Amino acid sequence: MNIIPKPFSVKNLNGSIVFNGFSVKECMFDGLEQVVAERLNKSFNPVSGTPLSFIRQENLAEEEYILNVTHEGVTVAASSYAGALYGFQSLRLLAETDLDTPKNELHLISVMDRPEFAWRGLQIDVARHFFKKEFVMKIMEAMSLNKLNVLHMHLTDDQGWRVQIDKYPLLTQIGSKRSQSHINGWRSTDSDHTPHEGFYTKEELKELVELGRKLAITIVPEIDMPAHFAAAFAAYPELGCRELRTEVPWYFGNSVPKKQRIKDWNRSACIGKKTTMDFIYDVIDEMAEIFPAPYFHIGGDEAPKEEWKNCPACKALMKKEGLADVEQLQGYFTNLVADYLKTKNKRLIGWNEVLKGGNLDKDVVVQYWTARNDPRVVRHVKGGGQVVLSKHSAFYFDMCYGMYPLKNTYSYNPYSEGLTKEDKQNILGVEGEMWTEWIATESKFELHLFPRMQALAEAGWTETRKDFAEFMQRLQEYKAVLRALDINYAEDAVSQPSSLLKRINTRRKWFAGKQEEEMTLNDNIKKHTFK
Repeated sequence: MNIIPKPFSVKNLNGSIVFNGFSVKECMFDGLEQVVAERLNKSFNPVSGTPLSFIRQENLAEEEYILNVTHEGVTVAASSYAGALYGFQSLRLLAETDLDTPKNELHLISVMDRPEFAWRGLQIDVARHFFKKEFVMKIMEAMSLNKLNVLHMHLTDDQGWRVQIDKYPLLTQIGSKRSQSHINGWRSTDSDHTPHEGFYTKEELKELVELGRKLAITIVPEIDMPAHFAAAFAAYPELGCRELRTEVPWYFGNSVPKKQRIKDWNRSACIGKKTTMDFIYDVIDEMAEIFPAPYFHIGGDEAPKEEWKNCPACKALMKKEGLADVEQLQGYFTNLVADYLKTKNKRLIGWNEVLKGGNLDKDVVVQYWTARNDPRVVRHVKGGGQVVLSKHSAFYFDMCYGMYPLKNTYSYNPYSEGLTKEDKQNILGVEGEMWTEWIATESKFELHLFPRMQALAEAGWTETRKDFAEFMQRLQEYKAVLRALDINYAEDAVSQPSSLLKRINTRRKWFAGKQEEEMTLNDNIKKHTFK
């Protein structure tokens, strides 16, 4: 059986039925019938297909479903649209409807299924490299097939502002464009000498939100603040403590600024200026009209604070509010934004660095990413705060497989590093991170994401019943689905280096700037396998 993530309970029954496509006979969930028909491709037979019914069963949990294949046809029972959709996605895999030749019979089966965690997310970084709306939609379709339910869109960073804001048109006229892009890794200072630009219109974002509604995927926007703000500074220099004329940076990290002696490349927004806070609130206002999600991500990580120490406006604010240091100033800022978001019925999310000041509102959701353990996260959770787990070694999909092989993602234990099963009520779930500093093409994006997405799905849905060897057996079958959906994926020799020496060698080359090494190997394997 190639269902990923693995269902909670499966009972194989005696017998089978002839399958010649599905005919929806009953659907108690508004809009679901059209979504089902659009994704059945050749297997939608509205006249004489196998009867398919979607029944509302109120005693089931929010995302739980029961799928029964009997001699009378197929029934999916759920209490919610999401549960019914997940039952359909499992059926779609069972019947192999995405393949050129779907099954001609369905074995009788009863599946009872529900997730371990409510938050099963994927972050895509469209700020470092912009990816078009159509590609994002393709990724969303793949997410839904594996029952991932949160798309976290990293819309702004130093290297690009990717979302239309009507009140501040220069954000896209200037902030969405850079002169070139950094290549060959963090240790290099090389450029591709090619301009890069792109942003989403509000209408395009609304299309993504609508697709998310159909696929039971919540889209959470991230607008980085107070750091990673250079693209905004290029458009509106007055947002900084000092009004400096700058361009959108083309480089990632500090290797280029060090070599070229570029000053003032890494700055935070001026918290002491009312005009800066007005700008932030205005951006939130426009984003809240587009994204109905109950969450809003502000990043908050890696915020340089030296400029604040010398800024008259920031120093005056610290004195007025009795803040001990600049770490508390960031905590004060985060709480201000969190309070404003509450007026929009949204909760703020920030990376775990936002905890450094020790004065963070407990209602803020913390996203735990850092490679080193952070005891502040444990204290936040033990104190009743909530967390999304994105541990670097398991869920940073931009890294090469030689550094973080597939098993790292699959075998992640959420109850570690001070968190226990008693804390589960405060663990929203898990999320994979697709940063794109060194990922400029759709094919390479997919290579890094697949089959890590499938492992991520099991980490969030099937956490207590994981078996990597058994997962790999199902994955071999699932690869046919990925090929049918025209998705590039890492072959086993790439996603699971066969020896520690190969891992070390790949990692060494990757950090030395040879970041296409795994891509080249994978392409050669595919040419040999599917020639």
